[in-house]
Amino acid sequence: MKQGDIVLVDFPHADSPSGSLHPAVVICETTGSGYADVVLAMASSQIDRCLANDVLVADTDPEFPLTKFHKATCVKTGKIATVTASCVKKRLGVLGPTLLRRFTEALKLQLNLP
Repeated sequence: MKQGDIVLVDFPHADSPSGSLHPAVVICETTGSGYADVVLAMASSQIDRCLANDVLVADTDPEFPLTKFHKATCVKTGKIATVTASCVKKRLGVLGPTLLRRFTEALKLQLNLP
């Protein structure tokens, strides 16, 4: 998996011991010490809850078909989780180059990185 891949995963929630099935965008994959983890940003079709540092993927965006989202989706840069790679159910699609750039910039703003 690489940055920008869109996967289906049991996304963990802070207020619940179990996760729920959600699409998510790969931030990075980590390996080392025998672990294979993936850092993800949750995606949601509840676009009315999209915040300033989130990325709205409109269904009219020219790169929308690459994502394989069913409808307009908000990538939540404030909803980040690290999961074991085995929690990823399948790869759905990918962010195109322009959406990936927007996602990377939004992550930098969210995490207060230069």
